[in-house]
Order: sequence, then structure tokens, then C-alpha cells
Amino acid sequence: MRKIIKLLAWNVVVFLVLLAGLELYLKIQRYTPGMIFRNDFFNKVDDLIVYRSFTTDASGILKIDEEVRTYIEKSIQNELQGKEPLKCFEELYEEGAYAPNFWLWNDYADLAKGELQNDFSRFITSLKNKEVLTEIDSAYLAYVHSPINEDGFRSIAFKNYKTDKKKILLLGDSFTWGHVTDNKTSSFADVLAAQGHVVFNTGITATDIPQYWVVAEKYIEKLEPDVVIANVYMGNDIAEHERIPHKDVPVYYVTNAGFLNSFSEGLSLRTADSIYQHLLGRMSIPEQDKNYFNWFMGKSRVTTQLWPILTNFSSLNVGPWPAPVELAYNKVVKDNYVGYSVNRKYLQKIENLAQQHNSRFIAAIIPQVINLAITQEELNTLLDHYPNWYKPDILITEDYTEGYDGHFNESGHRKFGLYLDSLIRHPVAN
Repeated sequence: MRKIIKLLAWNVVVFLVLLAGLELYLKIQRYTPGMIFRNDFFNKVDDLIVYRSFTTDASGILKIDEEVRTYIEKSIQNELQGKEPLKCFEELYEEGAYAPNFWLWNDYADLAKGELQNDFSRFITSLKNKEVLTEIDSAYLAYVHSPINEDGFRSIAFKNYKTDKKKILLLGDSFTWGHVTDNKTSSFADVLAAQGHVVFNTGITATDIPQYWVVAEKYIEKLEPDVVIANVYMGNDIAEHERIPHKDVPVYYVTNAGFLNSFSEGLSLRTADSIYQHLLGRMSIPEQDKNYFNWFMGKSRVTTQLWPILTNFSSLNVGPWPAPVELAYNKVVKDNYVGYSVNRKYLQKIENLAQQHNSRFIAAIIPQVINLAITQEELNTLLDHYPNWYKPDILITEDYTEGYDGHFNESGHRKFGLYLDSLIRHPVAN
């Protein structure tokens, strides 16, 4: 009898060790108790905090919040004047004030102090050495100290400058913004400026082709660019559902739970809280506050992953799965599907508007690092045979950051910037 008890005790210990090991493994893999699905961009939180980051104007254009713009400008001034720094972004982030993605003031302070070496810094140095400055020269020197303009973009001031230089309106997302570059002024927008063009950069992280359209609609007439370039990333820029930009509804909210998209495959939600509750309902064990069994199963990662299997046993009364909110979402996705024609629709609208204002239009393709050799046939499918696109053949894997991020590094930005410069100076058939 003692041997049996000892054997049972040993088996229990082994079971508990294995259970603890599996729990640790799931934790390392970023699974959360109570959350059936893992999502690297969404977390369950006790209290939802929406950070100051972006705002949306009356046209539905997502841009940098004015308070964030002012913070960046003052931080650069303080650094250059040797003053005590403003409360750091880490503290503001913890307090729920700002999103953690605007630490670019360091980049521009380094540029202003002459501690940076790239194409754009050499361009700025050349301007400082000029005896007589043009209006464009002054705009770029001001940009060093105030990198977010009054319209909410990382760009020189938006104004219809009278100049012999080519004026370029850049439309784009995080690639155009300069995401993950060691210094934001190494981005292809600034590389292009260093080649002698007047660049209006409207790139904003995680936006899409409908945003490019409303930006073009607002600024082409105002700025009268010679060339309009939509930088189309063949990842999340490609849609099969149509998003209509709305006043005061951002493309996404930056929160402590992650980036909460206000539009997802046909479903449009207006507030951060409604988006959060929707995602929570789709990903969590339901009714954990009402059903004791579900409450217990949601307390560990291992039992959470077992829960969907147990939904097959009706006697447990664990609740419906898939959840009703998931079934409703799937119906919305199906009912609102339009296909890749939505991509062609907006690109064609931008091109038509550009032509009305005597601007040349370029749809510049940014391929995914996992599909650098994307074929003409694939592009025609994803863009619904929109014809006027241009794809660089000079990019290699080493021009992108490593890991899941997949953005350009400095090498990729420089190559792409020079590629755009060649398209501007020497128009060719695509």
C-alpha cells in the first residue's frame, strides 16, 4: 500500500511539474489566462487607457495630435539650450498621457547639434553654409527644430511654395513615416528631400489607401505638387473591404491594450471601448464572471487552451463556442466583402484628381520582405489590374529589419528614396 501511495505521489509531482512547465511555455509564447487566442497586438487590461498620439480632422485624416507636436518641439529646444528635459515619454506613458512612439525629438536634436551623418544631415549642413536662403531653404531649417508641422505630419510646413524645384506629395503609412529607422531623417522621404526636391510627407503609421485618398483630396489643390506618390505597401495596405474615413474617428486608437483598429474587414466601431469589448468577446472564455466553471478555466493558460475542447461536452454548460460576437463578426465580414477592386478604386481616384491639377501620379510599390519577387500577375490581382504602378527591383532581404516587423532599414530607405528620385527625374513606363 505504501508503494502505491508513493507511486501515486510521484505521478502527481511529475504531472504538476509538467503542468507548470507547460504553463511557463505558454507564458513565454505570450498566451494570457482567459484569452483563447494569442494576439501580439492586443492585451487584456484592468482599465483601458487611450494615449495622446493621433487625432482625426474633419476630413477623416489621421495625423499627429497637437499636444504631442508641441511636446516634441519643446523637447528639441530644451536639449539644444541645455535645459532640464521635459518629463520623459516613459513617465508620460506610464501616466497614460502619450503613446510611446514619438521619441523622435532625440533624432532631430542630434541633427541640429551636428551629431548625425546621413544624406539629410549633409543637405542641412549645405543650407547652413549658404549666404542667401530661399523660402524652401528656410522651411527645411525650421523643420529641423519643428519636425511635425501644423497640419500634423512629419514634414516641412505645408505651403504652395513658388520654386523651380519639383514639389512632391508623399502618401503612405509607416514606411513613409520612417518607422524603425535609427534616425527618422534617414527615411526615404528625407533622402528624397536631400536630392533637391520639395517634399511634403504625409506618411502616418498604420494608415491605408483610403487615408491616402482623403489626404490627396485635401492637399493636392492646396500644395499644387508636380508629382504625387502613393507608396503602397503590399502588406496591410491591401484591402478586400472598403473603409470610409469619418470625422473624429481615427484609423486606430493607441491604448495600453494595443492598437485598436476602428475598422476591421467590414466592421466599423467608433470608440476605443467598443473596439476593446468586441475583441475581448471574440478572444476570451465567455461569462467568466457568471459561470464558475468558466471562471476556473480562465485562471491559467493551460486550462484556457483546454476550454474550447470542453465546449463539445454540453453537460458542462460552458457557453456557446464560437462566441455569438465571433459569429456576428464573420457575417459582417462576409456581407461587406468587395474584393481587391477597392484598392484600384482609390488609386484611380487619386490619379484622376492629380491629373485634374496637372500633377503626375506614381503608385510606388513597396514589396513585403517575404515576397520581394512578387510577380506582375500577383500585383495585378491585388490591385485589381490598376495599371500605373512602379516596383523597384533593387531591394533585397538585407534592406529590411529582421523579425516580424519587416520595415525598411537605413539601406532600404536610401535605395527606395533614390529609386523614387529616378522616377521623378526620368519618367519611364512601368
